[in-house]
Amino acid sequence: MNLKNLNLKNSNTMNAQVITEQKTRVFKHFSNGWTAETIQTINGVTWEISTLKRYGGKVAPTAQECKVKKEGEMVCTSFEMFGSKNITLISEAIRCTENAVKEQHYKH
Repeated sequence: MNLKNLNLKNSNTMNAQVITEQKTRVFKHFSNGWTAETIQTINGVTWEISTLKRYGGKVAPTAQECKVKKEGEMVCTSFEMFGSKNITLISEAIRCTENAVKEQHYKH
């Protein structure tokens, strides 16, 4: 599924410094292994796109509707537990290496 084709309503209504774009960062998470994260706004909706190894051994990028704000040097991401949209973009059973995570993440 391609996020650019979604036509969803924006639910971001924050008064703080709102972040709508953030460069992709790829890092080795202490419990999830290789992980890639990007903040991107598409059709007025802000998404946190994360790629990591999921249950069942599959590497899958997911997009979570969220609100992102910056407080000083800290970036805070929030979402509604049962109200925010969460979409699995791709799901493949592959070995979770740095290159595999990057490749899957940039497919979205």
